[in-house]
Amino acid sequence: MDATCHDYYNGYPWWTSSYFRGYFTPPELAAMNRSMPGLQIYRAKIDEEESEPEKSRIAFVIVHLNQVLIKLQSDIISRVSSNFGFTSVGAFLALSLFVALMLNPLISGLFLWTLSLLGPVIALFVVGSLVQFRIYGPVTNQSYAWGLSPWPPLERWRHFVIFMFACAFLIVLFYHHLHSLSHAFYARSLQKAYFDRGRDWDWSDVERNPYLPLILFTGTVTDFRVPGDPTPITEIFISPLHTGSERTGYVPTPPWRSLSKSAALAAAASDAFIIGMLDRARYRFWLEFLNLRMGDYILFHARPSPLLTRISQYRCLTDKPFFLYGLIPICLQTFGLAACLTSFLLSFNSSSCELSKYWYLVWASILIFSITVSFFASRGPLEIFLHSPAIRHIHMALRYYHTAEKGPSLMYVTDGGVQDCTGVYQLLRRRSARILLVLAASDPDDQMNVLRETMRLASDEKLASFYDPRDPRRDASYVLDDFKEIPEKNHFVLGIRYDIQTGSGQYGARLTGRLFVVKNRLPPSLEQLPPEPLLTEEEILSKQHAWGRKRWQDDKILQADLAGCCCDCCHVNMCNVGPKFPHISNANQCLTPQLFSGLCRLGYRLSGDAVNLIAAEGPLEEEAWEAQLQR
Repeated sequence: MDATCHDYYNGYPWWTSSYFRGYFTPPELAAMNRSMPGLQIYRAKIDEEESEPEKSRIAFVIVHLNQVLIKLQSDIISRVSSNFGFTSVGAFLALSLFVALMLNPLISGLFLWTLSLLGPVIALFVVGSLVQFRIYGPVTNQSYAWGLSPWPPLERWRHFVIFMFACAFLIVLFYHHLHSLSHAFYARSLQKAYFDRGRDWDWSDVERNPYLPLILFTGTVTDFRVPGDPTPITEIFISPLHTGSERTGYVPTPPWRSLSKSAALAAAASDAFIIGMLDRARYRFWLEFLNLRMGDYILFHARPSPLLTRISQYRCLTDKPFFLYGLIPICLQTFGLAACLTSFLLSFNSSSCELSKYWYLVWASILIFSITVSFFASRGPLEIFLHSPAIRHIHMALRYYHTAEKGPSLMYVTDGGVQDCTGVYQLLRRRSARILLVLAASDPDDQMNVLRETMRLASDEKLASFYDPRDPRRDASYVLDDFKEIPEKNHFVLGIRYDIQTGSGQYGARLTGRLFVVKNRLPPSLEQLPPEPLLTEEEILSKQHAWGRKRWQDDKILQADLAGCCCDCCHVNMCNVGPKFPHISNANQCLTPQLFSGLCRLGYRLSGDAVNLIAAEGPLEEEAWEAQLQR
């Protein structure tokens, strides 16, 4: 009878005890007796001890636990699924998702709730069934997926586990590359779509170009907080000169950092929405399971290592910070996996059980040591354990946040829109006199909650307050309400009053400013426009616009009817579904060429007046009452 070291109890496999004779046929019992000398005597001894509960406790627990698992899996799930005409748990779960999807229009959020609930349930039953098969297979003759046949499956079990270990080795060694696939795809998409000839730039190129303005990207750190902060959400800013914030501290921006990577970090909407706003275990499960993380880790070193500076010309290496600083913990974890694999292979030989136990303890010690030390590795040599992608993943799953006065040397950065989705906040810090905001958030009802939140945040931080420039007795919120009531209006203006206490001489003497806001919306005068031809480089450079010309002559479709994603064929077929132009959902990250071209043309039409006002030469025009104020 096949058995490993983990199956032996009192010198015999646990299923050979007389407690389990009823699970085997007479030929199987005869085979056991022939292959294991002394088994009859051992069974007789067990029968004598049956009346002693202390000595029969282990066997009782084994049998009882198996009965509980079988009852949980079969009596509950299988019986419920059989009521619908199915006998498969998988069919029942698939049917549950389909019903939830059909009822979602009637019960808002039902599908998302069902999906978030069934995800952990499916994972629990897969793992539970596998453990049940491996432990109770000798007495239940259970079969399982992946070619694992009824007991004895040790040969196939060995091959299956070795294959899993091979996958584990690859995952540990290339964890960060696998974990950042969504981010890498997003950064490449931005690079190909918006960069000249699809060529990426780094921050040193931006710094050396005298024609480029100061570019600022706003991100959010979701795994760090200052002592006393109630939430682990900290803003971080990336510029050609420095990276950081008042809470994290500032470090020089590495010259080799990719501009497309920084842009992707500042717009990593998926995990920012879940980690920053819907921080629930079930949402995190699907975020990790589907590998939809669009954010990524960045190095936050005041003084990068000489080795990193030396190889900075190889962007494929410097964009992967774990390659350098996480080398020691990754090698340690790889050795731990090798020790666990050695323990597993030795367990198939009964004479090597002690050696198998030794290698298992080596693996367990490495695992416990690495995870335990990582929670105390804020500074010093132990900080290298924070550069292990697997350990940081565990921290994120456990919602552990690095708490210190300054940020760690490796931080997870995601979308900056968790707090300020406009970018205005950083210009308020610099006390800018003229700010042009193109508000493109998904807001079909013109509520402008994103702008209202930024104004509230600036007021709470005592950076600035806002007012109606035409009548300072009116609160700024009334200006937003007035704009909502006039659909043809293409922009509005807010006055800015900077706080004297937060200012300093280096920002200039002005204490007031103007915020020009252009809102993404379709005025009634443009609602009957047909889909216009796609923008071309020649049209942009020549300024000879193709206003009003139809792209599709035979289709009676208006520009306001456009929806869909990916390709333009969606608009003239049955796939033109979803939110309509120009209020495309932020979840649609794959705009069609026609939608993108239409949004560009609409932005050009709406922003003309605001651009002319803000670009006017000379001092900013003031109201009469403002000119009389003492500076």
